[in-house]
Amino acid sequence: MKTDKEVKVEVLNDEESWKLFTVNAGKVATSEHIEPIARFVARECSGLPLATTIVGSIMRGKTMIELWKDALNGLRRSVPNIRGIENKVYKPLKWSYDSLQGKNIKPCFLYCCLYPKDFSIDVSELVNCWLGEGLIEQQQNYEDSYNRGITLIENLKDSCLLEHGAKEGTVKWMM
Repeated sequence: MKTDKEVKVEVLNDEESWKLFTVNAGKVATSEHIEPIARFVARECSGLPLATTIVGSIMRGKTMIELWKDALNGLRRSVPNIRGIENKVYKPLKWSYDSLQGKNIKPCFLYCCLYPKDFSIDVSELVNCWLGEGLIEQQQNYEDSYNRGITLIENLKDSCLLEHGAKEGTVKWMM
């Protein structure tokens, strides 16, 4: 939603934050052995809706307590090293980026920074740029390479670092 007026969005209280977190993380967050750690993980998002959504989405379906403890430690260790970046905002986003798994997904995400904020990027154009820059490993043929690019885009959307763009067949990055 675009507006010419600045609108202050308040942070969520603990209960609202927990509800949003569980919507994104799924039932696993409320399981008996995970919930105590999951509540700490949710609190590390400081009531920020975007951070809560991102972290919850990343933890969706993770049933091993060790993964939850590692996420909590990772969030607590994330310290901003950029002046002017709010610690509460930076920590979940850095952890989300650090949690990206798979070959070439981080460079592909960083490539999106070349586009202006809220710009709808044509998916085909983006994948072809990634291929041209050598950011996607060569497959047996163009179609397989292109499909790998689409998979990377979907992974970035699942991590809440890209979202659907204004038009069909486009994406935009979240920063």
